Amino acid sequence: MAYTAAPRILLPLTVTEEEYTQAALFVSRRCGMLRSLPLVVALAMLLLLVGLGSLSWFSATFFSLLIPLLFCLTAVLLLILIFRVEPARVKKQAREQYATFSQLLQPATLQLFADNAVTHTPTLTLTDPYALLPECIETPTLFIFIKDNERRLILPKRCIPAEEQEQVYEFLRLCFTRKRRLMKHWFW
Repeated sequence: MAYTAAPRILLPLTVTEEEYTQAALFVSRRCGMLRSLPLVVALAMLLLLVGLGSLSWFSATFFSLLIPLLFCLTAVLLLILIFRVEPARVKKQAREQYATFSQLLQPATLQLFADNAVTHTPTLTLTDPYALLPECIETPTLFIFIKDNERRLILPKRCIPAEEQEQVYEFLRLCFTRKRRLMKHWFW
């Protein structure tokens, strides 16, 4: 597709494996398995409260602490699952995907037009209309444009020249006014 207008912003784009992995965690937190984190934490706290609260009753009534200890153990296992196991799985999958990503999509040039972003690589040209991107996540180091759970466009802030930073930030914030989410860490 040919564009008659020049891009508003033209940026070189290189994404490191660490940035790709971090982006995968943020995306999983917004639209993957990690989005259930608040519910799992609340359930774990409830199980822990029930387990600790029923210790004396079970001990006096049944002369056993097995059921309350199972509640407490289940709470701990849920927290380990949501804070250790699932993030490790997401990171492992992202590292595996990065090998393909780095071969196909690097080095790249990102052109930001008024209504879409065009990524040019030696092998591909990808066009992403802003209207079809459900969300933009802004972190202290990245802009992550979510296409779906598996596909994303990652713009590291370090790729934006210092003299253009304010212009790029303002442009992206304006394009994604209702779809922009600020996140400092993947877990909050």
